[in-house]
Amino acid sequence: MYEMKDIDQAQEDQALSSVRLMSLIQAGDNGNGNSKAHAVANQSLDEFVAGHEESLKLSGDHLEPLIPPQVEIALDLSAPFSPKQRIAWLSRPFAKKTIGLEVNSRFIRTSKIRHYGKKAEVIQMEEIDLASGKASDEMVVTQYLKQMAKRMRFQSADVVSVIGGMDVNLRLVKMPKVTKQDLHEALLWKNKKELHFFNDAPVELQYIVLNEASSNPNEFYVLVMAVKEELIRQHLQLLKRAGIEPSKLVIKPVAQWNLLKRNPDKGRHSLMIDIGYENSLVTFFHDDTLQFAREIPIGGNHFTTSLMETIFVDNVSYVLSWDEAEEIKQAMGLIIESIEGKTVQGIPYSEIAVMMRPVAERFVSEIKMSLDYYLENFKSVTFDHVYITGNSVKLKNLVPFLERHIGHVLEAPHPQENLGDASAKQSNGGKNFISFFDSIGAALPHGAEFNFLPQALKKEIRYRHGASWLGLALFLVCAVLGGITFLMNIERNSLNDINETMQVSLEQIRAQHSEFDKLVAEQTRLKTIETQLKAEVKTDSLISYILKMISNVTPEEITVDEMTWGDAFNAIQMDRLKVNKQMQANGMNAANKIEPNELRIKGVVYKDVFYADIHLLNFISAIEKTNFFTEVSLREKRRDVQDDRLFFEIVSKKSDQ
Repeated sequence: MYEMKDIDQAQEDQALSSVRLMSLIQAGDNGNGNSKAHAVANQSLDEFVAGHEESLKLSGDHLEPLIPPQVEIALDLSAPFSPKQRIAWLSRPFAKKTIGLEVNSRFIRTSKIRHYGKKAEVIQMEEIDLASGKASDEMVVTQYLKQMAKRMRFQSADVVSVIGGMDVNLRLVKMPKVTKQDLHEALLWKNKKELHFFNDAPVELQYIVLNEASSNPNEFYVLVMAVKEELIRQHLQLLKRAGIEPSKLVIKPVAQWNLLKRNPDKGRHSLMIDIGYENSLVTFFHDDTLQFAREIPIGGNHFTTSLMETIFVDNVSYVLSWDEAEEIKQAMGLIIESIEGKTVQGIPYSEIAVMMRPVAERFVSEIKMSLDYYLENFKSVTFDHVYITGNSVKLKNLVPFLERHIGHVLEAPHPQENLGDASAKQSNGGKNFISFFDSIGAALPHGAEFNFLPQALKKEIRYRHGASWLGLALFLVCAVLGGITFLMNIERNSLNDINETMQVSLEQIRAQHSEFDKLVAEQTRLKTIETQLKAEVKTDSLISYILKMISNVTPEEITVDEMTWGDAFNAIQMDRLKVNKQMQANGMNAANKIEPNELRIKGVVYKDVFYADIHLLNFISAIEKTNFFTEVSLREKRRDVQDDRLFFEIVSKKSDQ
């Protein structure tokens, strides 16, 4: 992964040296017809290499400059130019720049394209590796995007972002021959009734009318492209957090199609296999037209994760970490057949082959299914070219394995030959070009109909671009009204200050009023408590007096067990009182007779029980003599023969005197 820091002076000198080296190499290659010029160029190249050995590395049979990835490549102005080259250089200041952006589960890749007229040139490419789980951390990805946008100067160019994955679906549909407007309506209806993309989840639809002839002359093929609105929303939110506003949103098949059209050796029928990190894409082309594409849910990471299952070596289980599995995959490549040897962990290569084989076989099976589907629909018998791209192509033995099972020779596409000298130099002679295939294709000019941005955002961009010509007029109007606006702002600020002061005063008054309401409520509560306390004190005093009085007149042969006075009823009596009130509310007579202001005394005669009646008469007489009670009567008495006791209940009413 590249370091996130500015280039110092030493790096700039190194970059200039690398550019000079490329110019010398080019001069040597172009001097084939002039032996003298060729000799001078080779001598200059030898002198340059001798003086910059520390800045070069040997790769295969040629030298590669150590170019910092964030340095823009420029041609040596001292080299001679043809008339066409001079015109191209004069038109470069007016050239439009577009940036292609690809964000997937493993890499962030950007390519800056400068295009003028029909020419296009890659002037800058950069890649950030999101390995070790960083892709799942949106904050980390957002920070990388911000730094990349700053280095690549996103604000100075249109940004076209690429989306892909299993939430992008392409289908071939036979439609009756209708007008373009009717075709759009018919596709919307067909999606609701037959296609059911993503189980009828909200999608953004685009389509391509294909030139392939159908068996029915009244029908033709349409390639319908559907993208989940949720994928679009999440992708735009990620870019928004990084401060990036894309002008277009394209899918990977369209980006690849856009770039493959520049391939110098394209054939009538072509197939491209893009092996990514989590998914792979199989895309079919006919001449200059995208015919079909299918996402395969298998990528390079699946070969890594297949090695992370439990392995038993000498009856000892072992589980590789992701880093260990990735290291084995990169070192050994795709192992299908058993070979001798062991890994540094002591795992036989035969076990590695057993674990990798199902993924490889499933991958080949998915590719064959896609081929069979395409051949069945278009009756094509052969492919002129089968291209392979993607970062996982670097896996050793993968390409020969696919060639053996698919039955086609796999080629690397070379459209960079038509993208100017800078693209070839940036991609180190095409070695890394396949990694930037999607981002470069996205940055090249597209048809407007393949923009998957939401309609609202498309309108916003159109309005923003369409309103740019009004800028000068608005500036003049603003200049004329500037003085008036300035004075109005001063007055408005003054009024705002007064308003703020009044708002502060109003808040203070509201706070005081709220405090006053709290005090009034507290006063009311305290008065209620005071009334309750007075009633309780009065009741307690009366009860104390009655207890004292009854205690003084109770004979020694009698024991008082329970005494009920006034409204102080027990739990059962309270229930009876509630029933009485409910019955009276319903217009009925009360079933339980409980009269207020009466005294009920329950007790036991436990001595001299033979004369219990005399003792009770004396007790009743003593209560009446207090003049505090009237109508004293014996309501109930019950003798317990076994224990020789007499239970009784006396009832009396409070005297009105």
